[in-house]
Amino acid sequence: MGYKKKISPQQIIEAEVVKHLNEINRIGESRHDAKKIGEASPYIFSIKTFENYKETMLVFVKYCLEKHPEVRHIEDCRKYVPEYIAGMIDFGYSSYTQKSRLAGFRKFYNDRFEDVYTESRKRSRIKRGRTDTANARLFNEEANADLVHFCKHTGLRRSELEHLKGGCVRIHSDGNYYIENVIGKGGRVRDICILKNDHEVIDRIMNTPSNQLV
Repeated sequence: MGYKKKISPQQIIEAEVVKHLNEINRIGESRHDAKKIGEASPYIFSIKTFENYKETMLVFVKYCLEKHPEVRHIEDCRKYVPEYIAGMIDFGYSSYTQKSRLAGFRKFYNDRFEDVYTESRKRSRIKRGRTDTANARLFNEEANADLVHFCKHTGLRRSELEHLKGGCVRIHSDGNYYIENVIGKGGRVRDICILKNDHEVIDRIMNTPSNQLV
């Protein structure tokens, strides 16, 4: 008689996550057409979004099993979403990361989680270093008004700005436009929200060929 390997709760819940994500997967279909129904679509239309939400849910599953080992199914984890986001705030995660994770929970559970609080993204809270350099003192903001406007609405670092190429803007599920796959400090790749969906910034990037610097 053969030995049947026991399946762990983590494996069961992770399988449920993948199954449900595949059920709401509409990659290759038109998100624009889906929005014509007049309500927020419960489906996922981007492979990048699919992968991001999958990672979000699998990390969440691990958290739930560590903090609440009694959970046995992904639906059991739903009630811990507020606790998880609150923990992210306590640990100092950026507001972008908070909102990105919450967007994944909303899509997966088809639940607005109206009572879940995330911090607002405020430029005043971002500290910049080395502002009193020779280059900074010689920089004329009035003569470079377009560049100043661009930087204020993207928050790009100088090194990131120097390597920014055209066509890398996409709209995400939260309704905001992002500059995607920006390589920052330590080679870390991130997506950067364009504040206020500034179309001057969006058009400048989109109208620049993908093989040319913005």
